[in-house]
Amino acid sequence: MAEPQAERPAVISTGVYEYLQELLEFRHVFNNIYQEELIYEKTEQNARQIGDIFVTFSAKLDTFFAFLKGPESQMNVEIDNR
Repeated sequence: MAEPQAERPAVISTGVYEYLQELLEFRHVFNNIYQEELIYEKTEQNARQIGDIFVTFSAKLDTFFAFLKGPESQMNVEIDNR
């Protein structure tokens, strides 16, 4: 019989999910309207924030991959994320 395991951590946080969802909604609008209707300020805001979300998302993936590899890898990620 298998030993009980701890629940795996979420791959991404709720905040990252919500921001990615916002970008997906914007992409839908961007892909389905004419340029005249595009709000430049919203486009610029999304472009400026994408770098931050990439860093956050990458860190969340590193943590998740470390969990999959086991306890030894988790300690290395914790040290790297300081």
